[in-house]
Amino acid sequence: MKVLISGGGGYIGSNLLNKIIDKSEAVGVLGRKNNLSVQSEKIVFYEADITQPIKIELKHQYDVFIHLAAANDIDSLDPKTAMLTTVLGTKYCLDLCKANGINKFIYFSTFQVYGKVSGVMNEETVLEPVNDYAITHMQAEDYVKMFSRTTSIKHIIVRPTNIYGAPVNKDIDRWTLVPNCFCKEAVEKKTITLMSSGKQTRDFIDLNDLSNVTIMLCESFADYENTIVNGASGNNFTIVEIAGIVKEIYEDKYNEECKLVIKSDQPLEANQVSISTDMITKSGFSLSGKESIRAEISRIFDLLK
Repeated sequence: MKVLISGGGGYIGSNLLNKIIDKSEAVGVLGRKNNLSVQSEKIVFYEADITQPIKIELKHQYDVFIHLAAANDIDSLDPKTAMLTTVLGTKYCLDLCKANGINKFIYFSTFQVYGKVSGVMNEETVLEPVNDYAITHMQAEDYVKMFSRTTSIKHIIVRPTNIYGAPVNKDIDRWTLVPNCFCKEAVEKKTITLMSSGKQTRDFIDLNDLSNVTIMLCESFADYENTIVNGASGNNFTIVEIAGIVKEIYEDKYNEECKLVIKSDQPLEANQVSISTDMITKSGFSLSGKESIRAEISRIFDLLK
């Protein structure tokens, strides 16, 4: 298997790259600069800006393109950045695949395209995005589907929920994510601050599981061709529950108090959410249980300290 990846230096990409090397004959990484945390003779780096038409000569005939590069939730606060990077960036990557005969395309979207935080959801749930981050991913999904209708490119769209896990190194700037932000604040201030009651319930998936699911999709592409896969685990946590786990692990590891500050009583009640994992588990893939979050939080602390 020969794989070409955009966003291989990011939070998900670095973890995936670390795992997919052993499964691949060759791995190409597309990016603006070569800041990869993972090094291997199998890796070829291609300097490219996905916000512009991509004019590069590929050194291999790649089997599958995994598109991870996009504006994150913080960058997407600027609608122009979100449109340019997420929407047009996806279109230009699809153009590259079309020009080079790469006929398998895995697109990483977001669970936020559903626009819902409660209820029972699966891949057929109606999309009702409520922010620029979500709506630009929805628009990028439409580009992916259009190319599947009009070219030989087949796709899989992955919609991850909330991801936890230690980054490959601490320079990967995703310290706004839960629980990463709680760990960072605990180390720097011996405090964890919640601006809400923390009773919001979310599905969280282990970063390692998400990478392994992606590898499974590459290897079993025909079984998932032109489908959507929710990157969910079925493991629900409230935000305050995760904050409490971070506090407990910090105090156990370092034998010092960490204060939990809750600044609001809203929301008053936890929401109920159930997200189907059937598309992942139908292949026999086994997702990690809730206990894996403790191991990952401990690894995040080791990285920060």
